[in-house]
Amino acid sequence: MSFLGNVSMNDYRFQPDSLSESFGGQDAKKLNIYYEGQEKDKFLTAFAALSAKGKVSDEVEIGFDLSGFYTYERENFDITGEYVLTNAPADGSSAGNIHTELMDPSEGQTEVLGTGIFHQHARNNLEAGVITLAHHGAWKRGRNTLSWGVSGQAELIKDRISEWEWRDSAGYSMPDDGRSMELYYAMRGDSAMNTARVQAYILNEHKWNTRSGQWILTVGGRLQWWSWNNEVLPSPRASVEWIPGWKRDFCFRLATGLYYQAPFYKELRDTVTDDLGVTRIRLNRDLRAQRSVHAVLGGDYYFRAWGRPFKFTAEGYYKYIDRMESYTVDNVRVRYSGKNDSRGYAAGVDLKLYGELVPGADSWISFSAMTARQRLTDGGAWIPSPQEQRWAFSMLFQDYIPRLPQLKFHLKMQFSEGQPYYAPRNNQAWGRMPIYKRIDLGATYVFNAQTAKFMRRPSAKHVKQWALQFEVFNLVGWNNVNSYFWIADAYGQQWASPNYLTGRRFNFKVTVDLR
Repeated sequence: MSFLGNVSMNDYRFQPDSLSESFGGQDAKKLNIYYEGQEKDKFLTAFAALSAKGKVSDEVEIGFDLSGFYTYERENFDITGEYVLTNAPADGSSAGNIHTELMDPSEGQTEVLGTGIFHQHARNNLEAGVITLAHHGAWKRGRNTLSWGVSGQAELIKDRISEWEWRDSAGYSMPDDGRSMELYYAMRGDSAMNTARVQAYILNEHKWNTRSGQWILTVGGRLQWWSWNNEVLPSPRASVEWIPGWKRDFCFRLATGLYYQAPFYKELRDTVTDDLGVTRIRLNRDLRAQRSVHAVLGGDYYFRAWGRPFKFTAEGYYKYIDRMESYTVDNVRVRYSGKNDSRGYAAGVDLKLYGELVPGADSWISFSAMTARQRLTDGGAWIPSPQEQRWAFSMLFQDYIPRLPQLKFHLKMQFSEGQPYYAPRNNQAWGRMPIYKRIDLGATYVFNAQTAKFMRRPSAKHVKQWALQFEVFNLVGWNNVNSYFWIADAYGQQWASPNYLTGRRFNFKVTVDLR
Protein backbone atom coordinates (compact mmCIF):
# COMPACT_ATOMS: atom_id res chain seq x y z
CA MET A 1 0.00 0.00 0.00
CA SER A 2 1.15 3.56 -0.63
CA PHE A 3 -0.10 7.07 0.03
CA LEU A 4 0.73 10.34 -1.70
CA GLY A 5 -0.47 13.74 -0.52
CA ASN A 6 0.21 17.30 -1.55
CA VAL A 7 -1.14 20.67 -0.39
CA SER A 8 -0.13 23.97 -1.96
CA MET A 9 -1.36 27.50 -1.23
CA ASN A 10 -0.15 30.53 -3.15
CA ASP A 11 -1.17 34.03 -2.09
CA TYR A 12 -0.31 36.90 -4.43
CA ARG A 13 -0.62 40.60 -3.66
CA PHE A 14 0.25 43.14 -6.33
CA GLN A 15 0.34 46.92 -6.03
CA PRO A 16 1.51 48.35 -9.37
CA ASP A 17 3.24 51.72 -9.17
CA SER A 18 4.29 52.99 -12.57
CA LEU A 19 5.61 51.84 -15.92
CA SER A 20 7.84 53.60 -18.41
CA GLU A 21 9.13 51.81 -21.48
CA SER A 22 9.95 52.25 -25.14
CA PHE A 23 9.06 49.74 -27.83
CA GLY A 24 9.00 49.43 -31.59
CA GLY A 25 11.79 49.74 -34.15
CA GLN A 26 12.38 52.78 -36.32
CA ASP A 27 8.87 54.01 -35.49
CA ALA A 28 9.58 53.80 -31.75
CA LYS A 29 6.96 54.67 -29.13
CA LYS A 30 7.26 55.52 -25.45
CA LEU A 31 4.58 54.60 -22.93
CA ASN A 32 4.18 56.00 -19.41
CA ILE A 33 1.53 54.56 -17.07
CA TYR A 34 0.82 55.68 -13.50
CA TYR A 35 -1.18 53.10 -11.51
CA GLU A 36 -3.49 53.05 -8.52
CA GLY A 37 -5.17 50.05 -6.89
CA GLN A 38 -4.13 46.47 -6.18
CA GLU A 39 -4.68 42.81 -7.03
CA LYS A 40 -5.19 39.98 -4.54
CA ASP A 41 -5.10 36.41 -5.87
CA LYS A 42 -5.25 33.10 -4.02
CA PHE A 43 -4.73 29.59 -5.38
CA LEU A 44 -5.24 26.58 -3.09
CA THR A 45 -4.80 23.02 -4.35
CA ALA A 46 -4.89 19.71 -2.47
CA PHE A 47 -4.34 16.19 -3.75
CA ALA A 48 -4.38 12.79 -2.03
CA ALA A 49 -4.14 9.24 -3.37
CA LEU A 50 -4.30 5.86 -1.62
CA SER A 51 -3.10 2.86 -3.63
CA ALA A 52 -3.09 -0.86 -2.94
CA LYS A 53 -1.64 -3.52 -5.21
CA GLY A 54 -0.65 -7.15 -4.97
CA LYS A 55 -0.32 -10.43 -6.82
CA VAL A 56 -3.19 -12.84 -7.26
CA SER A 57 -0.72 -15.36 -8.68
CA ASP A 58 2.76 -15.41 -10.18
CA GLU A 59 1.27 -14.17 -13.46
CA VAL A 60 -1.48 -11.76 -12.38
CA GLU A 61 -1.06 -8.48 -10.52
CA ILE A 62 -3.97 -6.17 -9.62
CA GLY A 63 -4.34 -2.80 -7.91
CA PHE A 64 -6.89 -0.26 -6.67
CA ASP A 65 -6.56 3.51 -6.36
CA LEU A 66 -8.69 6.04 -4.52
CA SER A 67 -7.77 9.69 -5.16
CA GLY A 68 -9.19 13.14 -4.68
CA PHE A 69 -8.33 16.60 -5.96
CA TYR A 70 -9.55 20.01 -4.75
CA THR A 71 -8.80 23.49 -6.05
CA TYR A 72 -9.91 26.98 -5.12
CA GLU A 73 -8.98 29.97 -7.27
CA ARG A 74 -9.72 33.58 -6.34
CA GLU A 75 -8.87 36.50 -8.58
CA ASN A 76 -9.70 39.99 -7.25
CA PHE A 77 -8.39 43.27 -8.61
CA ASP A 78 -9.27 46.91 -9.04
CA ILE A 79 -6.55 48.73 -10.93
CA THR A 80 -6.67 52.12 -12.63
CA GLY A 81 -3.98 53.61 -14.80
CA GLU A 82 -3.38 56.96 -16.46
CA TYR A 83 -1.27 56.66 -19.60
CA VAL A 84 0.50 58.80 -22.17
CA LEU A 85 1.75 57.37 -25.45
CA THR A 86 4.32 59.44 -27.36
CA ASN A 87 6.84 59.11 -30.13
CA ALA A 88 10.16 58.18 -28.53
CA PRO A 89 12.87 60.89 -28.72
CA ALA A 90 15.14 60.53 -31.73
CA ASP A 91 18.26 60.47 -29.53
CA GLY A 92 16.86 57.64 -27.39
CA SER A 93 16.78 59.76 -24.24
CA SER A 94 13.95 59.74 -21.73
CA ALA A 95 10.77 61.42 -22.85
CA GLY A 96 10.29 62.96 -19.41
CA ASN A 97 7.30 62.72 -17.11
CA ILE A 98 3.64 62.76 -17.88
CA HIS A 99 3.04 66.41 -17.03
CA THR A 100 5.88 67.73 -19.25
CA GLU A 101 4.65 65.70 -22.21
CA LEU A 102 1.08 66.88 -21.84
CA MET A 103 1.97 70.52 -21.46
CA ASP A 104 4.76 70.81 -24.01
CA PRO A 105 4.80 68.00 -26.56
CA SER A 106 6.15 70.10 -29.45
CA GLU A 107 9.80 70.64 -28.58
CA GLY A 108 10.85 68.76 -31.72
CA GLN A 109 11.47 65.50 -29.89
CA THR A 110 8.13 64.07 -28.76
CA GLU A 111 4.59 63.95 -30.07
CA VAL A 112 1.66 62.84 -27.95
CA LEU A 113 -0.14 60.03 -29.78
CA GLY A 114 -2.69 59.17 -27.12
CA THR A 115 -3.68 59.86 -23.52
CA GLY A 116 -6.26 58.18 -21.40
CA ILE A 117 -7.38 56.32 -18.30
CA PHE A 118 -8.39 52.70 -17.85
CA HIS A 119 -9.98 50.81 -14.95
CA GLN A 120 -9.79 47.01 -14.71
CA HIS A 121 -12.04 45.18 -12.21
CA ALA A 122 -12.53 41.48 -11.37
CA ARG A 123 -14.17 39.35 -8.69
CA ASN A 124 -13.69 35.79 -9.92
CA ASN A 125 -13.96 32.57 -7.87
CA LEU A 126 -13.62 28.96 -9.00
CA GLU A 127 -14.02 25.92 -6.73
CA ALA A 128 -13.68 22.36 -8.00
CA GLY A 129 -13.45 18.88 -6.50
CA VAL A 130 -12.73 15.56 -8.25
CA ILE A 131 -12.96 12.07 -6.72
CA THR A 132 -11.70 9.00 -8.63
CA LEU A 133 -11.90 5.27 -7.92
CA ALA A 134 -9.83 3.08 -10.24
CA HIS A 135 -8.81 -0.56 -10.75
CA HIS A 136 -5.90 -1.77 -12.86
CA GLY A 137 -4.20 -5.06 -13.51
CA ALA A 138 -1.70 -6.98 -15.63
CA TRP A 139 -1.35 -10.59 -16.74
CA LYS A 140 2.12 -11.67 -17.80
CA ARG A 141 2.61 -14.99 -19.52
CA GLY A 142 5.67 -15.82 -21.54
CA ARG A 143 6.39 -13.05 -24.02
CA ASN A 144 2.92 -11.56 -23.69
CA THR A 145 1.65 -8.92 -21.23
CA LEU A 146 -2.02 -7.96 -21.06
CA SER A 147 -2.85 -4.77 -19.10
CA TRP A 148 -6.28 -3.34 -18.28
CA GLY A 149 -7.92 -0.66 -16.18
CA VAL A 150 -11.26 0.92 -15.37
CA SER A 151 -12.11 4.06 -13.40
CA GLY A 152 -15.07 6.14 -12.30
CA GLN A 153 -14.81 9.86 -11.56
CA ALA A 154 -17.16 12.42 -9.99
CA GLU A 155 -16.68 16.16 -10.58
CA LEU A 156 -18.28 19.02 -8.60
CA ILE A 157 -17.58 22.58 -9.78
CA LYS A 158 -18.79 26.07 -8.86
CA ASP A 159 -17.69 29.15 -10.77
CA ARG A 160 -18.46 32.86 -10.57
CA ILE A 161 -17.04 35.45 -12.98
CA SER A 162 -17.53 39.20 -12.72
CA GLU A 163 -15.01 41.36 -14.54
CA TRP A 164 -15.02 44.47 -16.70
CA GLU A 165 -12.73 47.13 -18.14
CA TRP A 166 -13.50 50.78 -18.80
CA ARG A 167 -11.31 52.96 -21.00
CA ASP A 168 -11.31 56.68 -21.59
CA SER A 169 -9.10 58.15 -24.32
CA ALA A 170 -8.78 61.93 -24.66
CA GLY A 171 -12.10 62.38 -22.87
CA TYR A 172 -14.01 59.77 -24.90
CA SER A 173 -15.21 56.52 -23.34
CA MET A 174 -14.41 53.61 -25.63
CA PRO A 175 -16.03 52.20 -27.61
CA ASP A 176 -17.65 55.47 -28.72
CA ASP A 177 -20.84 55.20 -30.77
CA GLY A 178 -21.76 58.88 -30.31
CA ARG A 179 -24.92 58.03 -28.35
CA SER A 180 -24.04 56.22 -25.09
CA MET A 181 -21.14 55.36 -22.82
CA GLU A 182 -20.09 51.72 -23.07
CA LEU A 183 -17.62 49.50 -21.24
CA TYR A 184 -14.61 48.41 -23.26
CA TYR A 185 -15.11 44.85 -22.01
CA ALA A 186 -17.48 43.12 -19.56
CA MET A 187 -17.99 39.48 -18.63
CA ARG A 188 -20.47 37.86 -16.24
CA GLY A 189 -20.99 34.23 -15.26
CA ASP A 190 -22.42 32.09 -12.45
CA SER A 191 -22.21 28.35 -13.14
CA ALA A 192 -22.30 25.03 -11.33
CA MET A 193 -22.04 21.46 -12.60
CA ASN A 194 -22.00 17.93 -11.19
CA THR A 195 -20.83 15.32 -13.68
CA ALA A 196 -19.45 11.78 -13.84
CA ARG A 197 -16.92 10.10 -16.10
CA VAL A 198 -16.17 6.44 -16.78
CA GLN A 199 -12.98 5.31 -18.49
CA ALA A 200 -11.56 1.91 -19.43
CA TYR A 201 -8.50 0.73 -21.30
CA ILE A 202 -6.91 -2.50 -22.48
CA LEU A 203 -3.37 -2.94 -23.79
CA ASN A 204 -1.54 -6.00 -25.06
CA GLU A 205 2.25 -6.16 -25.51
CA HIS A 206 3.88 -9.07 -27.37
CA LYS A 207 7.61 -9.71 -27.87
CA TRP A 208 9.25 -12.06 -30.33
CA ASN A 209 12.66 -12.63 -31.90
CA THR A 210 13.57 -13.05 -35.55
CA ARG A 211 16.81 -13.08 -37.50
CA SER A 212 16.49 -9.31 -37.96
CA GLY A 213 16.29 -8.67 -34.19
CA GLN A 214 13.74 -8.32 -31.41
CA TRP A 215 10.26 -6.94 -32.08
CA ILE A 216 7.75 -5.50 -29.60
CA LEU A 217 4.15 -4.95 -30.76
CA THR A 218 1.73 -3.04 -28.54
CA VAL A 219 -1.95 -2.79 -29.46
CA GLY A 220 -4.76 -1.38 -27.37
CA GLY A 221 -7.51 1.11 -26.92
CA ARG A 222 -9.26 3.42 -24.47
CA LEU A 223 -12.98 4.05 -24.03
CA GLN A 224 -14.40 7.16 -22.32
CA TRP A 225 -17.89 8.37 -21.41
CA TRP A 226 -18.97 11.65 -19.81
CA SER A 227 -22.42 12.34 -18.39
CA TRP A 228 -22.34 16.02 -19.41
CA ASN A 229 -22.88 15.37 -23.12
CA ASN A 230 -23.23 11.54 -23.20
CA GLU A 231 -20.33 11.33 -25.63
CA VAL A 232 -18.64 7.93 -26.04
CA LEU A 233 -14.99 8.18 -27.16
CA PRO A 234 -13.15 5.11 -28.53
CA SER A 235 -9.38 5.59 -28.96
CA PRO A 236 -7.50 2.76 -30.72
CA ARG A 237 -3.70 2.91 -30.79
CA ALA A 238 -0.73 0.76 -31.78
CA SER A 239 3.06 0.88 -31.72
CA VAL A 240 5.91 -1.33 -32.90
CA GLU A 241 9.50 -1.30 -31.62
CA TRP A 242 12.48 -2.95 -33.29
CA ILE A 243 15.87 -3.67 -31.72
CA PRO A 244 17.99 -4.79 -34.69
CA GLY A 245 20.08 -7.92 -34.28
CA TRP A 246 22.98 -6.49 -36.24
CA LYS A 247 23.66 -3.89 -33.54
CA ARG A 248 21.99 -3.91 -30.15
CA ASP A 249 22.88 -0.26 -29.54
CA PHE A 250 19.97 0.88 -31.74
CA CYS A 251 16.23 0.94 -31.13
CA PHE A 252 13.56 2.12 -33.60
CA ARG A 253 9.84 2.70 -32.96
CA LEU A 254 6.69 3.70 -34.80
CA ALA A 255 3.44 4.66 -33.09
CA THR A 256 0.04 5.84 -34.27
CA GLY A 257 -3.44 6.22 -32.90
CA LEU A 258 -6.70 8.12 -32.70
CA TYR A 259 -6.83 10.30 -29.61
CA TYR A 260 -9.59 12.32 -27.94
CA GLN A 261 -9.00 15.16 -25.50
CA ALA A 262 -12.16 15.26 -23.43
CA PRO A 263 -12.94 18.80 -22.23
CA PHE A 264 -12.94 19.88 -18.59
CA TYR A 265 -14.92 22.73 -17.11
CA LYS A 266 -13.00 25.75 -18.46
CA GLU A 267 -13.26 24.47 -22.04
CA LEU A 268 -17.06 24.39 -21.70
CA ARG A 269 -17.41 28.13 -21.06
CA ASP A 270 -19.09 29.50 -24.15
CA THR A 271 -19.93 33.21 -24.39
CA VAL A 272 -22.89 35.20 -25.64
CA THR A 273 -22.83 39.02 -25.90
CA ASP A 274 -26.14 40.77 -25.17
CA ASP A 275 -27.48 44.07 -26.51
CA LEU A 276 -25.73 46.00 -23.72
CA GLY A 277 -22.32 44.64 -24.73
CA VAL A 278 -22.00 42.34 -21.69
CA THR A 279 -20.49 38.93 -22.38
CA ARG A 280 -22.41 36.22 -20.54
CA ILE A 281 -20.98 32.80 -19.71
CA ARG A 282 -23.00 29.73 -20.58
CA LEU A 283 -21.90 26.10 -20.49
CA ASN A 284 -21.98 24.43 -23.89
CA ARG A 285 -23.59 20.98 -23.74
CA ASP A 286 -22.91 20.46 -27.45
CA LEU A 287 -19.12 20.76 -27.11
CA ARG A 288 -17.36 17.64 -28.38
CA ALA A 289 -13.93 16.30 -27.47
CA GLN A 290 -11.06 17.47 -29.64
CA ARG A 291 -9.94 14.66 -31.95
CA SER A 292 -6.51 14.03 -33.39
CA VAL A 293 -4.57 11.44 -35.35
CA HIS A 294 -0.96 10.99 -34.26
CA ALA A 295 2.02 9.45 -36.01
CA VAL A 296 5.43 9.29 -34.30
CA LEU A 297 8.64 7.83 -35.75
CA GLY A 298 11.72 7.74 -33.56
CA GLY A 299 14.80 5.93 -32.43
CA ASP A 300 17.51 5.68 -29.77
CA TYR A 301 21.25 5.17 -30.14
CA TYR A 302 23.32 4.04 -27.15
CA PHE A 303 27.07 4.55 -27.27
CA ARG A 304 30.11 5.29 -25.13
CA ALA A 305 32.42 8.30 -25.37
CA TRP A 306 35.31 9.24 -23.10
CA GLY A 307 34.64 5.97 -21.30
CA ARG A 308 31.10 6.98 -20.25
CA PRO A 309 27.58 6.04 -21.47
CA PHE A 310 25.52 8.30 -23.74
CA LYS A 311 22.11 8.14 -25.38
CA PHE A 312 20.93 10.00 -28.48
CA THR A 313 17.20 10.19 -29.17
CA ALA A 314 15.49 11.48 -32.32
CA GLU A 315 11.75 11.67 -32.96
CA GLY A 316 9.60 13.10 -35.72
CA TYR A 317 5.86 13.57 -35.32
CA TYR A 318 2.74 14.71 -37.12
CA LYS A 319 -0.68 15.40 -35.59
CA TYR A 320 -3.88 16.41 -37.37
CA ILE A 321 -6.65 17.85 -35.17
CA ASP A 322 -10.31 18.45 -35.95
CA ARG A 323 -13.23 19.45 -33.71
CA MET A 324 -10.61 21.80 -32.29
CA GLU A 325 -11.40 24.51 -29.75
CA SER A 326 -9.61 27.81 -30.32
CA TYR A 327 -8.15 29.65 -27.34
CA THR A 328 -6.05 32.69 -26.46
CA VAL A 329 -3.24 33.16 -23.95
CA ASP A 330 -2.67 36.44 -22.08
CA ASN A 331 0.13 36.22 -19.55
CA VAL A 332 -0.84 33.06 -17.60
CA ARG A 333 -4.57 33.32 -18.34
CA VAL A 334 -5.98 30.89 -20.92
CA ARG A 335 -9.41 31.62 -22.38
CA TYR A 336 -11.21 29.04 -24.54
CA SER A 337 -13.84 29.84 -27.14
CA GLY A 338 -16.24 27.19 -25.80
CA LYS A 339 -16.94 25.92 -29.33
CA ASN A 340 -15.56 23.34 -31.76
CA ASP A 341 -14.70 26.16 -34.13
CA SER A 342 -11.37 25.27 -35.75
CA ARG A 343 -9.01 22.61 -37.05
CA GLY A 344 -5.26 22.41 -37.14
CA TYR A 345 -2.09 20.38 -37.31
CA ALA A 346 1.34 20.15 -35.70
CA ALA A 347 4.55 18.64 -37.09
CA GLY A 348 8.11 18.67 -35.89
CA VAL A 349 11.27 16.91 -34.80
CA ASP A 350 12.92 16.54 -31.38
CA LEU A 351 16.62 15.72 -30.89
CA LYS A 352 18.24 15.02 -27.52
CA LEU A 353 21.69 13.89 -26.40
CA TYR A 354 21.80 12.56 -22.84
CA GLY A 355 24.78 11.28 -20.87
CA GLU A 356 27.46 11.77 -18.25
CA LEU A 357 29.97 14.39 -19.33
CA VAL A 358 31.50 13.82 -15.90
CA PRO A 359 31.07 10.47 -14.05
CA GLY A 360 27.95 10.33 -11.88
CA ALA A 361 26.45 13.63 -13.06
CA ASP A 362 23.80 13.58 -15.80
CA SER A 363 23.77 16.25 -18.51
CA TRP A 364 21.81 16.74 -21.71
CA ILE A 365 21.40 18.97 -24.74
CA SER A 366 18.28 19.17 -26.93
CA PHE A 367 16.97 20.90 -30.04
CA SER A 368 13.41 20.99 -31.36
CA ALA A 369 11.81 22.33 -34.52
CA MET A 370 8.06 22.47 -35.13
CA THR A 371 5.18 24.12 -36.89
CA ALA A 372 1.65 24.29 -35.49
CA ARG A 373 -1.21 25.94 -37.37
CA GLN A 374 -4.93 26.37 -36.93
CA ARG A 375 -7.81 27.65 -39.02
CA LEU A 376 -11.39 28.57 -38.13
CA THR A 377 -13.89 26.22 -39.72
CA ASP A 378 -16.14 29.09 -40.85
CA GLY A 379 -13.32 30.72 -42.84
CA GLY A 380 -10.17 32.69 -42.27
CA ALA A 381 -6.52 32.10 -43.01
CA TRP A 382 -4.17 29.56 -41.48
CA ILE A 383 -2.53 31.20 -38.45
CA PRO A 384 0.02 29.96 -35.89
CA SER A 385 -1.37 28.11 -32.89
CA PRO A 386 -0.74 29.85 -29.55
CA GLN A 387 1.80 27.19 -28.49
CA GLU A 388 3.89 27.29 -31.68
CA GLN A 389 7.65 27.74 -31.14
CA ARG A 390 9.35 27.02 -34.45
CA TRP A 391 12.65 26.24 -32.77
CA ALA A 392 13.94 25.70 -29.23
CA PHE A 393 17.36 24.87 -27.78
CA SER A 394 18.10 23.87 -24.18
CA MET A 395 21.05 22.45 -22.29
CA LEU A 396 21.80 21.19 -18.77
CA PHE A 397 25.38 20.65 -17.59
CA GLN A 398 26.26 19.26 -14.15
CA ASP A 399 29.69 19.00 -12.52
CA TYR A 400 31.29 18.49 -9.11
CA ILE A 401 34.65 18.75 -7.42
CA PRO A 402 36.30 15.26 -7.50
CA ARG A 403 37.44 15.45 -3.88
CA LEU A 404 34.13 16.97 -2.78
CA PRO A 405 31.42 15.01 -4.69
CA GLN A 406 28.66 16.16 -2.32
CA LEU A 407 28.99 19.67 -3.80
CA LYS A 408 27.45 19.80 -7.28
CA PHE A 409 27.06 22.66 -9.74
CA HIS A 410 24.60 22.96 -12.61
CA LEU A 411 24.23 25.33 -15.56
CA LYS A 412 21.00 25.45 -17.56
CA MET A 413 20.42 27.38 -20.79
CA GLN A 414 17.23 27.86 -22.79
CA PHE A 415 16.77 29.75 -26.05
CA SER A 416 13.59 29.56 -28.15
CA GLU A 417 11.61 31.49 -30.69
CA GLY A 418 8.91 33.70 -29.21
CA GLN A 419 5.34 32.49 -29.22
CA PRO A 420 2.57 34.13 -31.27
CA TYR A 421 0.34 36.83 -29.81
CA TYR A 422 -2.96 38.18 -31.08
CA ALA A 423 -4.82 41.47 -31.10
CA PRO A 424 -7.70 41.69 -28.57
CA ARG A 425 -10.75 39.76 -29.81
CA ASN A 426 -9.18 39.30 -33.23
CA ASN A 427 -6.92 36.27 -33.58
CA GLN A 428 -6.57 36.89 -37.32
CA ALA A 429 -4.27 39.84 -36.50
CA TRP A 430 -1.17 38.34 -34.94
CA GLY A 431 2.53 38.89 -34.33
CA ARG A 432 5.39 37.02 -32.69
CA MET A 433 7.17 37.77 -29.43
CA PRO A 434 10.98 38.24 -29.39
CA ILE A 435 13.33 35.31 -28.74
CA TYR A 436 13.12 33.85 -25.23
CA LYS A 437 16.55 33.71 -23.50
CA ARG A 438 17.47 32.43 -20.05
CA ILE A 439 20.50 31.07 -18.18
CA ASP A 440 20.28 29.57 -14.67
CA LEU A 441 23.21 28.73 -12.40
CA GLY A 442 23.05 26.75 -9.16
CA ALA A 443 24.93 24.77 -6.53
CA THR A 444 23.77 21.91 -4.26
CA TYR A 445 25.46 20.54 -1.14
CA VAL A 446 24.26 17.13 0.17
CA PHE A 447 24.65 15.92 3.78
CA ASN A 448 24.41 12.15 4.43
CA ALA A 449 26.11 9.42 6.42
CA GLN A 450 28.96 9.17 3.89
CA THR A 451 29.73 12.90 3.70
CA ALA A 452 29.00 14.28 7.21
CA LYS A 453 29.90 12.83 10.62
CA PHE A 454 26.92 14.37 12.43
CA MET A 455 24.59 12.36 10.15
CA ARG A 456 25.90 9.15 11.79
CA ARG A 457 24.67 10.12 15.24
CA PRO A 458 21.67 8.27 16.73
CA SER A 459 19.68 11.51 16.77
CA ALA A 460 19.83 11.58 12.97
CA LYS A 461 18.80 7.97 12.35
CA HIS A 462 15.43 8.96 10.85
CA VAL A 463 16.99 11.34 8.30
CA LYS A 464 18.37 9.75 5.14
CA GLN A 465 19.91 12.95 3.81
CA TRP A 466 19.29 16.65 3.48
CA ALA A 467 20.49 19.16 0.95
CA LEU A 468 21.01 22.90 0.58
CA GLN A 469 20.53 24.41 -2.87
CA PHE A 470 21.22 27.96 -4.06
CA GLU A 471 20.23 29.10 -7.55
CA VAL A 472 20.35 32.26 -9.61
CA PHE A 473 17.49 32.37 -12.13
CA ASN A 474 17.97 34.43 -15.29
CA LEU A 475 21.61 35.04 -14.48
CA VAL A 476 22.13 37.63 -17.23
CA GLY A 477 18.91 39.49 -16.37
CA TRP A 478 17.39 39.38 -19.87
CA ASN A 479 13.98 41.01 -20.33
CA ASN A 480 11.74 38.32 -21.83
CA VAL A 481 8.36 39.38 -23.20
CA ASN A 482 5.42 37.52 -21.67
CA SER A 483 2.39 39.39 -23.06
CA TYR A 484 1.30 42.77 -24.41
CA PHE A 485 -0.72 45.66 -23.04
CA TRP A 486 -2.80 47.19 -25.81
CA ILE A 487 -3.15 50.99 -25.94
CA ALA A 488 -5.87 52.54 -28.10
CA ASP A 489 -7.16 56.01 -28.85
CA ALA A 490 -10.72 57.23 -29.41
CA TYR A 491 -10.42 56.30 -33.12
CA GLY A 492 -9.67 52.63 -32.38
CA GLN A 493 -6.02 52.58 -33.46
CA GLN A 494 -4.05 50.18 -31.22
CA TRP A 495 -0.42 49.81 -30.17
CA ALA A 496 1.04 46.77 -28.38
CA SER A 497 3.29 47.57 -25.42
CA PRO A 498 5.31 44.57 -24.11
CA ASN A 499 5.00 43.18 -20.57
CA TYR A 500 8.15 41.48 -19.31
CA LEU A 501 8.75 38.41 -17.19
CA THR A 502 10.60 38.58 -13.88
CA GLY A 503 14.28 39.47 -14.21
CA ARG A 504 17.14 38.04 -12.19
CA ARG A 505 16.04 36.17 -9.06
CA PHE A 506 17.78 34.27 -6.23
CA ASN A 507 16.38 31.04 -4.83
CA PHE A 508 17.39 29.10 -1.70
CA LYS A 509 15.92 25.66 -0.97
CA VAL A 510 16.27 23.08 1.82
CA THR A 511 15.28 19.47 1.11
CA VAL A 512 15.03 16.71 3.75
CA ASP A 513 14.62 12.99 2.91
CA LEU A 514 13.28 10.87 5.79
CA ARG A 515 13.79 7.14 6.17
